[in-house]
Amino acid sequence: MQQFRDLTNNIFFKIFLSFVGLSFIFFGVSDLVFESNNSWVAKINGKKISEIEFSRELENQKANLYSKNPSPELMEYTNSDEFKNIVLQRITSREILKNLIAEMDLDLNQDLAINQILNQKEFQDEKGDFDKIRFQSFLNINNLNSEKYLEQLNFEMSSDMIFSSLDIENIAIDQDLLKEKYKFQNQERVISLLKIKEEKSDQKINIDELELKKFYRKNKDKYKTDELRKLSLITIKADSLTADIKISDQEIAKSYQDNDAKYIIPEKRKIYNILFDDIKKAEDFISKFDQKKNLRKQFRKIAKKDFDKDENEILLNITKKQLPKQISEQVFDLKEGVISNILESEYGYHVVYVDNIVKSYKNPLKNVKTDIKEKLLKEKSNKIIDQKITEIEDEIMILDNISDFSKKFPFAKIEKLPAINSNMVSDKGQKINNNNISQIIEDIFFLDQGQFSEINKSDEKNLYYIAFIEEIIEEKQKTLKEVENDIKKEVTLIKKSELLTEKSQEIANKLKDNPEKINKISKEYKAKLLRNITIKRDSTSYPAHFVTNIFDLKKNNISNAIKISDKEYYIAIIHKINLPNIDKIPEKKLAEIESQYKNDISSDLWNKLEKYLNKKYKVINK
Repeated sequence: MQQFRDLTNNIFFKIFLSFVGLSFIFFGVSDLVFESNNSWVAKINGKKISEIEFSRELENQKANLYSKNPSPELMEYTNSDEFKNIVLQRITSREILKNLIAEMDLDLNQDLAINQILNQKEFQDEKGDFDKIRFQSFLNINNLNSEKYLEQLNFEMSSDMIFSSLDIENIAIDQDLLKEKYKFQNQERVISLLKIKEEKSDQKINIDELELKKFYRKNKDKYKTDELRKLSLITIKADSLTADIKISDQEIAKSYQDNDAKYIIPEKRKIYNILFDDIKKAEDFISKFDQKKNLRKQFRKIAKKDFDKDENEILLNITKKQLPKQISEQVFDLKEGVISNILESEYGYHVVYVDNIVKSYKNPLKNVKTDIKEKLLKEKSNKIIDQKITEIEDEIMILDNISDFSKKFPFAKIEKLPAINSNMVSDKGQKINNNNISQIIEDIFFLDQGQFSEINKSDEKNLYYIAFIEEIIEEKQKTLKEVENDIKKEVTLIKKSELLTEKSQEIANKLKDNPEKINKISKEYKAKLLRNITIKRDSTSYPAHFVTNIFDLKKNNISNAIKISDKEYYIAIIHKINLPNIDKIPEKKLAEIESQYKNDISSDLWNKLEKYLNKKYKVINK
């Protein structure tokens, strides 16, 4: 996603992101639903945002992001519903801001926007002066004109004025208030804790027939068998479709002839190439040659003696494409046994001696025959597979039984599976582990009996699969007799939980009446008593609702029975409330509290603004 990060340096993209941020404040993503059959997608103060306008804006935003050659991940994201929501939110927020700006008379003079453009570093040359060419290039890349961009900047600056007025970052917060918040957050409670658990008892829970029938009638939907599908899984190996394919020598020869250029081996040259970073060094090198003597020997000798270059550093076997573009033509224009003039490339200054030339030629058929055969085999196989799969697709639209399919396509493997529910659990209660079926299980439960699924390609290489619905076993209401034991277990659990609730609240009431008898009461009810437990407001050792409950109590208060689970309740007795010393609060801690307090205020402010603007401008999103 690096390419996506790079886009944030683009000015237009920054503007886009600023509206994205605003949109998330004004609207939640879940508030927006797309319905392609409607002519408009949103209404603000009576003004409709048409589907055409939305589509145009969506395509514009995609084009602006794609212009930076985005990654596949970014392209996938811009086709998602999330991105569509963001774009719609941007349009909606812009319309709201336009209403606000007009109402508050915040339309700014264009001179301010022009000055901002002139002062933007992106549009300045090396001397810091405005560069018209850079500015025009920016407009072209982002599909803008100067008038549209000025309008956009004017709108952005007006919007900034509104946001700045809502910025509470520089508001001074009363220090005493912060100390009180610290005091509130850092309180502790010292408690005694009674834990009341469900006892293992031999006492039988009586459930009469009337109760069973009543519970069964009330919860009938719970006691149904799952709808099941009996399937046949058809698998087809791609190899089985192409087993008879053969490639003749005539086909290979024709392909070789038809693709003549593909088998041309380009001209190759053996050269000595010495590179200098300074043209004077290159001139010095050339001046040392005697054109009447063996140039190859001289080149190697001078390179080693005067410039410390070994032969393996300067000897190259290359094609034209392997050379820098600036010198490739000149080097390949040289004749064998010739030294070039000084040639300049992006790497420096070159002097080249051509030692040997291997002319271009066509690679003989015998060298490429195997490659051509593999290529033709692959092409023919793909074509036959496509034809066969299309033929199978046509047939399964007509066929309604697996027997006819098997006769027509004998190369297919057919496996009968047990009846399964939508969670791939069989009628025997076994989990069926089949990755191919799991990929299409939802589709399977939309098909009728005697229907084939679509042809799917397996994760396993070169394998296709189809599901056939042999039989649909409809869901069935279980009789009371069939589920009687299950109901008894469930009702027993409910009754035990009710008894525990009554018992726990009875203990709490006794404690409130006789707090001094806590030891006696805990023993009487076999409750576990823990003393002198210190709990902080942000404690994670106990359930959050329990901590909230005890911090709502005052000293010597006793809580009600607080449910922790179906099998356990807590009762707390508050013995002591510890308050922190607010005269010695670390500065860092106060700063954290202040920052959080401002964030809370800001969130509250934006939430109220959202409600106000939605109501004021009658925002409707389809």
